[in-house]
Amino acid sequence: MVDSGFVTTGEYRTLLASYADVRGLEGPITVSSTNGHLESGAAEATTGTADETQIGGAPLDEATRLATESREASHTDGTVQIDSIDDLVEHFITAGRKGVAINRYKGLGEMNADQLWATTMKPGTRTLLQVRAEDAEAADEMFETLMGEKVEPRREFIEKNALNVRNLDV
Repeated sequence: MVDSGFVTTGEYRTLLASYADVRGLEGPITVSSTNGHLESGAAEATTGTADETQIGGAPLDEATRLATESREASHTDGTVQIDSIDDLVEHFITAGRKGVAINRYKGLGEMNADQLWATTMKPGTRTLLQVRAEDAEAADEMFETLMGEKVEPRREFIEKNALNVRNLDV
């Protein structure tokens, strides 16, 4: 059962837009997967080398260099017969959860060294983004609105922008 609150969410809008793509499908459906198989050369394009990644201007150590080298991953092809849209949805939900463990941390200090390396520091899988405040005054105002002690500006911001949320981590 779907309540009225759900139809105002970003997930509902995404689901509704996706429905147009699948509404005409009837079983049986064959789903083929390659488990993340990349075409040759694609893995190298997405992974930086140790020479390209530096911390504070200093080259990275040997362990970091080895972590960035590409490795051959095992890829298995699979084909599944699906008889209905409900089975198709269940298949993709199950496939999406395979090998996924969700851990939540309030800060990096809660992780042990192995967890920090695997989730944050490993050069082969991390994403580094440089954040710049082009307009320091606007950035300060936004920071104060969202993180400041005054509740009213934060509440107004949330009310104004709540329907624009795409990925909410609760």
